[in-house]
Amino acid sequence: MKFLSVVVGVMFASACSGDSSDTDEVVGVDSATSSLETLRNHGGYGGHDGIKLGSHAARLAITRGASRLASLQADTIGDNARNGLDDPDPDDGGWDFLLPSSATSHSAATSPPNIFGETGLGVWAAVDSRLAGTRALVAALDAGTGMQRNPDIDSAPDIVFGVLLAELADNPGFAGLARARYDAKRAANGGRLAMPVLFLHGAYDYTCETMKSRLAEPMRADCSDLTEVVVKSGHWMAQERPVEVNAALAKWLAAKLPQYWRT
Repeated sequence: MKFLSVVVGVMFASACSGDSSDTDEVVGVDSATSSLETLRNHGGYGGHDGIKLGSHAARLAITRGASRLASLQADTIGDNARNGLDDPDPDDGGWDFLLPSSATSHSAATSPPNIFGETGLGVWAAVDSRLAGTRALVAALDAGTGMQRNPDIDSAPDIVFGVLLAELADNPGFAGLARARYDAKRAANGGRLAMPVLFLHGAYDYTCETMKSRLAEPMRADCSDLTEVVVKSGHWMAQERPVEVNAALAKWLAAKLPQYWRT
């Protein structure tokens, strides 16, 4: 059975289409709904009022994407995924890595911890831009609940998601959780990053000069496995020297992350 609780995440059609299908009541989310209404009444959503989201097709895609994320979530709040209160998913608030396009619900597999924040940011953006309603908000809160329960959910997107969710739901507890996860990551390895890091210097970048200044020194101190490459470009190196930039990326990926490199 679902664990009834409140936390944040997805996108909604009701704000732009008037479709009532995404604002149906969900068991256990009265406080989530009231939080959303409070934000709307006070012009919330992080100061993004009046944001221009392009064509109707783009807005519709965001709305439908949010709805699908809600459907594919291993929901814990009521039956937000609409696949029954008693379902085979792990009730952990997350998503699968890979699901076929024909899937209509989460599988029985446990949700990988490193995609909560990245996926939750999608539903946050939809609610924040007023293209999502109650169901998307509940999905975001659900992801936040999952993050709260699982200490392994501590990637950079997870931490960003926690901070933004705290603002959206007016609940500083999520920001506190994000801070605690960040501090724990900083404490590991003496506060140094252990993963491979690549930094590209622009030889003629006078906007962000890193060749002769001390600007790169903190990065060198905080990264245990740092690779530095000099590209003969100005500040906009990807546009100025795309071949050199791509070559540097490809070489670094093949050398440092061979498990992800496809030959």
